[in-house]
Amino acid sequence: MKKLLRLIPLIVIYFVIIYFSVKRPTGNSVSFLYADKIYHFGAYFTLGFVTFFSLSTKLSRRIFLIINMLLGISLEIIQGTLPYRDMSFADGVFNTLGLFLGAFVFSLLYKRIFKEVQ
Repeated sequence: MKKLLRLIPLIVIYFVIIYFSVKRPTGNSVSFLYADKIYHFGAYFTLGFVTFFSLSTKLSRRIFLIINMLLGISLEIIQGTLPYRDMSFADGVFNTLGLFLGAFVFSLLYKRIFKEVQ
């Protein structure tokens, strides 16, 4: 049951990322230079971090990193087919960078906390 509860944040993040990737923009968002890149990076940083929090084995973490990377690329391709969205190679790069940095930061924090507990 504990393992299932740890998956809830991961599932919620998936839904949020997918929803915001395909929804029609409202035009009310805060906009500044490269704001969308920061949003992409932040969303996938969170996804990478939560993936490593939710999954406990190295193999499952690696598999889900690949799945998450494919998700980011696939959603960019899907956005290219939507009349109200744009596909961006740079967004895909920021998705991937955020994903791997989030996983890396979780790993560093986990090792540091785990070492201090012992």
